Amino acid sequence: TAFELINRDRIGSEKESLNSNAQIESLITSSSQGIAFFSPEGYIIRANDIFKKYLNVKSNKADINSMPAFRDMIGLKNKESISEFIKNAGAGKNFELNMTVGNEARYISLNLFPVQTKHFEVIGLGLSFIDITHLKQIEHELIVSRDKAEVSNRAKSFFLANMSHEIRTPIGVIMGFVDILNSTPLSDDEKRSNMSIIKRNCRQLLNIIDDILDLSKVEFGQIKIRKETISILELLEDLKSILDLKTQDKNIKIDVKITGKVPAEFSSDNTRLRQIILNICGNATKFTKTGSITVDCFFANSQMNFRVTDTGPGVAVEDIHKLFKPFSQIDSSETREFGGTGLGLALSKKLAIALGGDLILEKTVLQQGSTFLLHVDVGESESQNLIDQTMSDNTSLIPAPEVKINSMQLKDKKILIVDDSPDNRLLLSFILKQFGAISDTANDGKAAVEKALHGDSKYDLVLMDLQMPIMGGYEAVSELRKLGFDKPIIALTAHAMKEEKEKCLSSGFTNYLTKPITRNTLLDMISSSL
Repeated sequence: TAFELINRDRIGSEKESLNSNAQIESLITSSSQGIAFFSPEGYIIRANDIFKKYLNVKSNKADINSMPAFRDMIGLKNKESISEFIKNAGAGKNFELNMTVGNEARYISLNLFPVQTKHFEVIGLGLSFIDITHLKQIEHELIVSRDKAEVSNRAKSFFLANMSHEIRTPIGVIMGFVDILNSTPLSDDEKRSNMSIIKRNCRQLLNIIDDILDLSKVEFGQIKIRKETISILELLEDLKSILDLKTQDKNIKIDVKITGKVPAEFSSDNTRLRQIILNICGNATKFTKTGSITVDCFFANSQMNFRVTDTGPGVAVEDIHKLFKPFSQIDSSETREFGGTGLGLALSKKLAIALGGDLILEKTVLQQGSTFLLHVDVGESESQNLIDQTMSDNTSLIPAPEVKINSMQLKDKKILIVDDSPDNRLLLSFILKQFGAISDTANDGKAAVEKALHGDSKYDLVLMDLQMPIMGGYEAVSELRKLGFDKPIIALTAHAMKEEKEKCLSSGFTNYLTKPITRNTLLDMISSSL
């Protein structure tokens, strides 16, 4: 009948409604979002556990009026009725809010929406929110990373601009004085003076390159520390000699001393330790115009300590953080008084850490000076090896003996120079000729092998570059040794790495010289190899 059909439809609709309500309830309960529904009077009709946890709701009978923090959070005005607010929320509102859950700060993204009948009548307020704390943390980290990258890029841009200046300046000096020597009649004294200036600027360029290479190796963990026995007196005497030389034209008193008892000998990397100390003292001599520089050595807690105090300009508090940063300088203005790359202290600190210690700015006072403290781990030392000695300004120090070349050792010796650079071949030939040696040249390894094994000359020694076209130095020395050439072969290379020396010696070279090669170094190496 019609009545039965109507009744059956009504029962079906009720079942559908119940099923729909059950599905909605399941979604609300299992959702990872906080969800709640409010009546027009502001009472909670339904809220899941996440909403209750975040809003600290204890009772299902709670209403918006009993939740002042929540009213503020969603922007409900004090005199505004819930019904008015619900109607005004018709377009929906979205907030990002910071709130405290328990004792923890959390960020949520909150969405408000009206609850409507099928005839679009507003009968309540719904809300949902999701915790976005993790996203906010990622956003913050990205902002911090971006800011750091921008600071780093600015520092590197300054560094590159400054490096261009630091490199071009000595190159300009060298080229200028070479032109003078080449085109202007000069007295012997003027020539010597000009050559001294050229040599000094060449050393300056080398120091820049060495600092860049060392910093790069430290940054990538490629610095190898080689422990060896170091004499503290030798180290300090050398330092005193260098400081005296650097400050001979300044009104500065140099004091190198030992406080308490220190080991006469200790174990560390001699090259790196000297590099650090000379960097610190180099800064002191550069920035100190008058007064004193004191190097105080003392031993404590299995560490050798070097305290360097100067009477220079000091460091402003706001600039201290720049001291040990690569590519950073305290004075980056175009009118800065002192040059430099800004790598010295950054490199020194990293090297000090590699030696098991550290380098710190211990004290600084503007217009009065600074004190740097270097300490390196050297282990325990037995008491009988401890010494107590001071090297004051009046101490007589014996400089290291200058290498004396016996020209008779080189006279009539036949030496083959192998290098793809015509200028290098000419330079080496000129030096050898001055000392009576007879030189021959080859511009690559293949030509050298032919000359050494099949030519008319019997060579007493070979000087060989490593990087050459056609056949490089390593391949050439291997070929020569394999075919029975047993005379000394000295490697010449621009690579200033200790690993390169080890590779040379294991490949068949007798010894190794790093470019640029000075006359004394070259002649001393040849003399000791013959």
